Amino acid sequence: MRLKVEPPLPAIDELRERVETAQALLSDGIGSLGPGRILGWPLGQGFNLIKESGPQAHTFTVTAEGPFGPVPALTYVVNIADLRASLDRPQGSLHQLTQAVQGIARQLDLTAGHRERAEAVTTPTGSPELGSTPPDALPHPLRAP
Repeated sequence: MRLKVEPPLPAIDELRERVETAQALLSDGIGSLGPGRILGWPLGQGFNLIKESGPQAHTFTVTAEGPFGPVPALTYVVNIADLRASLDRPQGSLHQLTQAVQGIARQLDLTAGHRERAEAVTTPTGSPELGSTPPDALPHPLRAP
């Protein structure tokens, strides 16, 4: 897979060399990339990259070789000026993340509680004491305690 970007992407001074190296690497081609994998290079902060006015269109041309020969080229025009004055942030919130972590913690607590109750009805060797506890009295993760 090869990716050519015309004109080259902008970059802040501190990252310009990395961006130029990345664009050269992509233009020369990448032999393989695992399914679902992503390569990314930082360009800098948007407010330093996007001009105050006018278009900033870049043409991305993707070419590749498939198992049966060349794949038809794909061309995309991206005007990064379209992002001017926008906020780019993932959907969701820290509140949703907190709720998810609390849910995981509850499940871990439940699992630990079932394990502790199961250990309480076994002998020190780890074997259930025969005849001491009926099987339906043992804790079970799908039954309410």
